[in-house]
Amino acid sequence: MPASRVGSPARPPRSPADGPAAVPPALECHLLSLADVAAGWPEPRDGLGRSIVSRLGHLLLASVLAEHLGVASAADVPLDVAPGGRPVPRGESAAGARAGIAHDRDVLVVGFHPAGCAVDVEDTPVALIAEVAGRFCALDEQLLLPAGAAVRGLWSAKEAVAKYTGLGLRAGLRTITFDGDPQAGWVHSRYPGARRPPLCRVVETPRRHLAFAVEVPAFVAPGAEVPVVEAPLVEVHRWVPATWVREAGGAHPAQLARVALAPAGELTDLARAIAATAPPTSTGREHT
Repeated sequence: MPASRVGSPARPPRSPADGPAAVPPALECHLLSLADVAAGWPEPRDGLGRSIVSRLGHLLLASVLAEHLGVASAADVPLDVAPGGRPVPRGESAAGARAGIAHDRDVLVVGFHPAGCAVDVEDTPVALIAEVAGRFCALDEQLLLPAGAAVRGLWSAKEAVAKYTGLGLRAGLRTITFDGDPQAGWVHSRYPGARRPPLCRVVETPRRHLAFAVEVPAFVAPGAEVPVVEAPLVEVHRWVPATWVREAGGAHPAQLARVALAPAGELTDLARAIAATAPPTSTGREHT
């Protein structure tokens, strides 16, 4: 399988006339630094409020979807908020939606995969998450809780899968389990009643954990007889505000643009950690 890529260029949307893809589609991770947004704000302001971050998330999601839908701009992608709170393109189900949003105090993330994707990113202090481990871990999991910051990674993994179901926290995090350690590699998730639970992977940096839940269909490789599920190639992209609009409530980003990753910095460190999740040749078995 080819290596993961950082800062991959935008690709034109595929048409059914193109025929089947030669390789499985990539998992796209789109990053927006809230510090970049604040630094470019055209008027004085004291921080970014919750409503602004939510608006930025919808703009980033719509910008990513616009590329894949082949429409002119993010403004041409209407979004709805599903019952579980997940923003989705109008008419699309929240369960298994192609794209998902997450943010912490500094970074906004959109994950995209044509078969289904959800993400979670956490910079909540590890001690606070450890205090409530009993609420998101079953008893047997509590006996085997990972030490240190890894408990935040487990929380992120469960959150990503819960978002993927379309239920969010209503899914019941204690019922979501894994057939391995998502912080060590791509693993299968388990969720009661789910016909095809997603693959899951957690990425760690000193400041945060980021988790992906991705639907990857089984396929038969050339010359093979048994279907396999391969972990996806990962592409990482950085976005920044490109244009602004002034409204009665003040200025807001109106359009986002892709830019190259900086040589160094927190966002670049996160991008490199994501792209370093080199997938194995195969997870070894098909979903059940």
